[in-house]
This record gives sequence, C-alpha cells and structure tokens, in this order.
Amino acid sequence: MEIAEKRKAFKQAVVEQVKKQCEQIELAGWAEYQADDAAYKEELRQWKESWLAAEKEKYRLFLNGERSRRIMECKLECCSLERECEDALFSQVEKMLIQFRTTDSYKRRMMKWISEMTELAEGQKMEIELCPSDEVLLPILEEQAEIQLVLSQEEFLGGIRCRIFASNRYLDESFGTKLQRIREEWNGWQ
Repeated sequence: MEIAEKRKAFKQAVVEQVKKQCEQIELAGWAEYQADDAAYKEELRQWKESWLAAEKEKYRLFLNGERSRRIMECKLECCSLERECEDALFSQVEKMLIQFRTTDSYKRRMMKWISEMTELAEGQKMEIELCPSDEVLLPILEEQAEIQLVLSQEEFLGGIRCRIFASNRYLDESFGTKLQRIREEWNGWQ
C-alpha cells in the first residue's frame, strides 16, 4: 500500500471518526455532551494510541534506505491531517455553540450562572459581563436577575465572566475559555 493510499485511508478514517462524534454530539444535546466528554476523550486517546501503535509496527518492518524518508513524509502528513481534523472538529463545536446560544436552554444556563455568581459575591460589588453577541439577551437577563449586567469589549463565544472586586476574584464561565482549555488538552495528547 503506497503512502498516498495510507494517507487517504487515514484521512477518511479520521474524518469518519470526527463525523461520528459530531453526530453523537448533535443527537445527545449539549448537556449530555458535557456528561460524555470525559468518556469521549478517553476513547479518543485510546483510539489514537491504538492507531499510533499499529502504524509504528508497520513502519518498523521497513528496512531499506527509503524507510526513513517515507516515515518522515508520513509523519509530517499525519500532523497536517491531525491539525485539519482538529480544526474541523473545533469548528463544528463552535457552530454547535452558536446554535445552542439561540435556545431557551442557553438563557436558563445564563440565569443559573448569574445566580451562582451573585451567591458567590455575597453582596460584594461585582460586575458580570456578557459577550457582545449576546447583547439581545442583556435586557432579558437584567430583568430576570434584577442586577445590572455589562457587555464585554471582547467576544468570547457566549457564557459569562464575573469580577468580584472586594475579594479580587475573576470567574470565567465563557465558552471561548472552555473551548480553549479543551483544545490545549487535545494538543497535550499529541
């Protein structure tokens, strides 16, 4: 099997794996996705380890001078494909976040976060920020929470951020930060 065929087969396998995971996420909904996130990460890590082990064994069998060159080409291509698949996966997650932000569940989640932040502040002066794209929710959430909210200068994909001034605490429940943490963990597996 040629390197190009292997790359194509790998790319198809990775793309199909990503599609399967995205379909599962869409069917399960955001709450279930969060619950299954740890299992998904473990499954993905095991799949990745299994695939890497199989590939290492295949390449160990090549003994000629071309082996080193082909291995290097394949590794570079695999890194490129992994990056493409990672970008596609995180792009899909961002799209799902945007869709989620249009639901009533998102408004309820925002109210829950605001209530939690208010309880944590214990009457101290605080500032709760919404991302600019949630501007339409600002009056609704202010009315329901009976506190003043502000729009951040920075877009952070939804969620909220809170500063409690007296205790000098900064609480970040933004989707952008959470997505960044997941991406960093993802890159840590590699």
